[in-house]
Amino acid sequence: MFGIFKKKKSIAEINQEIDIKMQIAQSHGWLLDDIDDFSGPYHRMITMIKETPIKQWSVLFEGGKSHWSEISKRMTISNDNVRVWYITPLMFDNEEKSFGEFFTGTELKDFEDQVLEDLLDIPLLQYLEIVEDDYEETLDRIKNGSGELRSLTVEKMLDMLNFLRAKGIEG
Repeated sequence: MFGIFKKKKSIAEINQEIDIKMQIAQSHGWLLDDIDDFSGPYHRMITMIKETPIKQWSVLFEGGKSHWSEISKRMTISNDNVRVWYITPLMFDNEEKSFGEFFTGTELKDFEDQVLEDLLDIPLLQYLEIVEDDYEETLDRIKNGSGELRSLTVEKMLDMLNFLRAKGIEG
C-alpha cells in the first residue's frame, strides 16, 4: 500500500548484509577485531581494525618507535551503517566517515587514499614544534597555578620531536 508498510528484514537477512560488508572490508586488508551480538538479534555489530604504515614517516622515524609511523584505522559495521575513523600518533582531529546502509570497496579505498594524502600534507616537523611551544606555555601556566596538563599524547609527540632532533633533522 504505497510503500507505507515496509517488510521488516529478518535476522538472517540483516546478518547476511553485515557479512557482505565485512567481506568487502576484509578484501581491503581489514582484520576482524570483535563481534558484538549481545545487544540483541537485530543489533549485531562488527568491529574491524587495520594498521597502515606511512612510508614517508617510516623513513623519518627509522630507528624510533614503530607506531610513530603508523595510523590505526577502526571500523564498525552494523545493519544500517558502516563507520570508519583513524587514529594517529599526532593529536589533531581525525577524519571519520559514515557510509550509511550502502557500502562499496571503492568508497572505502577512496577514503583511505584521501586520509593518507591528507596526512602527507601535514608539515610534520613544524607541527611537532608547535606542539612543543604549546606544551611549554602550558607548563608555564601550571607553574603559575592557572593551568593543567591535559594529555599524555603531547609528551609522546615531544618524544617524536626529540628523536628527530637527535637524528639532526631540524625544521
